[in-house]
Amino acid sequence: MWKWLEPQLLNAKCDACSGIVSSSELVAIADKTGSNVFLSADAGDNWDGPFPTGVEHATLSLVGKQFWLVERNSACASKDGMAWRDLPQGMPFGKIVASFGSTHISIERRRFNMLRSGDGSETWNET
Repeated sequence: MWKWLEPQLLNAKCDACSGIVSSSELVAIADKTGSNVFLSADAGDNWDGPFPTGVEHATLSLVGKQFWLVERNSACASKDGMAWRDLPQGMPFGKIVASFGSTHISIERRRFNMLRSGDGSETWNET
């Protein structure tokens, strides 16, 4: 049976969500701009947040065991969804997916290519 998981505060405060991801321990929902994240440790029954991320207009991804928010000019990451740290400059905007080893793939609906990193997001090449 499907159950609506969105925190009630999210729509009242932020008008919508921009992404949802789930690790083995947490479900994270980013607000419409990615500037705040809400977290659930019990599969959506209860929610904590909002937790400010320090970025806006960002896309939420789960990369390995970390939550990443990436936008055109900056990116940040968090292990717990509450404390966020900056990622290196030059991160491509869009959804980031971790593949085998240190390979990451970046996709974005407004971009007509896929980008690939074989070194854990240090450098990127068009595929």
